[in-house]
Amino acid sequence: DSDEEEEEEEKEPEKPFERLRVWISPHNGAEPKGLPPTLITEMQPDEYGVEEPVTVLRPAPAQFYRKDDQYVPDVLAKWLRPHQREGVQFMYECVMNMRNFKGNGCILADDMGLGKTLQSVALIYSLLKTGITPNGEPTAKRVIVVCPCSLVKNWDNEFVKWLGPGAVKSMALAESDRKTVEKSMDLFVRTKMFNVLICSYETIRTHIGRLNKAKDSCDLLVCDEAHRLKNSENQTSKALASLPVRRRVLLTGTPMQNDLQEFFAMVDFTNPGVLGTQEEFRKKILFPILRGREPSATDRQREKMMQIQNDMSTTVNDFILRRINTLNAQHLPPKLVQVVCCNLTEIQRNMYEHLVNSKDTQHVLDGKQVNCLSSIQMLMKLVNHPRLVADEDPRFGGGGGGGGGGGGGRRA
Repeated sequence: DSDEEEEEEEKEPEKPFERLRVWISPHNGAEPKGLPPTLITEMQPDEYGVEEPVTVLRPAPAQFYRKDDQYVPDVLAKWLRPHQREGVQFMYECVMNMRNFKGNGCILADDMGLGKTLQSVALIYSLLKTGITPNGEPTAKRVIVVCPCSLVKNWDNEFVKWLGPGAVKSMALAESDRKTVEKSMDLFVRTKMFNVLICSYETIRTHIGRLNKAKDSCDLLVCDEAHRLKNSENQTSKALASLPVRRRVLLTGTPMQNDLQEFFAMVDFTNPGVLGTQEEFRKKILFPILRGREPSATDRQREKMMQIQNDMSTTVNDFILRRINTLNAQHLPPKLVQVVCCNLTEIQRNMYEHLVNSKDTQHVLDGKQVNCLSSIQMLMKLVNHPRLVADEDPRFGGGGGGGGGGGGGRRA
């Protein structure tokens, strides 16, 4: 009897990502209400002494949990939409090796406008602030975000926008001279002053050697516009692949177009070896698929192609998540289409008739001239504003035909 009572008292240990699941599940953009019993909301001062509400999680004791309070500011959690919460949990499970594949990387391939940046900010903050080890250390101490040069400042602003000033100590390297970049990278690698480095693909390709000096220079790598890594032979891909980091998150709206080898390059960068070596991929996956697509392919070859495609999809779907823009429809007001017709001004009407009756246009209408784009473009410019035509068409005197073109246009 005592043994049975002891078995009843033993509880199944919570999963390591339970804390994250509890965090991202409550309230959709509303104030925290009806939180689970393990969560309480209280006011705590931030680093500037300003009181703000935070949700404090007190998990049940377990060997992989920290025993002190775990919390994530509601200022971020309340803004996440349902699909974004799912995305954060998906990426968390991937980088923490909690899903059914070999590796610690993932590809978030949502359409533009679904908040890939916000989801990544949430993931980065969670890994920087929480951990699942007994000693309570955060999962990540240093994070590198690589993006096009034009987006470096934008990424830095996103951390401040969603988390507040000082919540994440980020260093953005944009339009800096060589000495400044080298000094900044050394500061990032050798000290604890910054925990997020944001730089362009060109910058990290040039200075990758400085980041590779330390084995712990990066705990999480986030690559924005990651379709730039579709060629494993270019210098940028090789430089990033040399970073001593297993947790890799790729953000792209176009993970695959028409080239399976480019797709393999991105997948292999994310989780090296998950589809085998490049030679194995070509022999076992690429060539059978290409043969099955041939018009002369036999039924057996087509069946083999379908089987291989299904197997590959099953494998990559464990670490590739893609959602389309229709998810945003429920958050947007109904689409309203209004057609407004504008009559041509007298100047436009005269010029329009002149163009339609011209020799070149008549040849197009009679089928004597194949290229009709120039005539169409000329008419499109005219209905926007006569000056667009008068300034470049010699038939209107190189500007004289606009006749008060400063105010004679209507947009059709």
